[in-house]
Amino acid sequence: MNSPNLQKLYQETILKYNKQPQNYGVIESYSHLFTGQNRMCGDSIEIFLSLHDTLENLKYKVEGCAILSASAALMADLLLGKSP
Repeated sequence: MNSPNLQKLYQETILKYNKQPQNYGVIESYSHLFTGQNRMCGDSIEIFLSLHDTLENLKYKVEGCAILSASAALMADLLLGKSP
């Protein structure tokens, strides 16, 4: 895992999703809300979902590090439009 190429890809992915977060924000009329907090570092996240037959909308708000922000953005990209 200490491969320079793997480390570069990892850093580029985190930086991309952290600097250009898509789906960041709040859904005014959401069907589900999930919250979480890391007690060790203080990071917190709120995930807002609009779920019907598919995951129609997903927004998130984070207070924390670049890894948390990037992870939330990547999660939204992967899950939007999927069926439960």
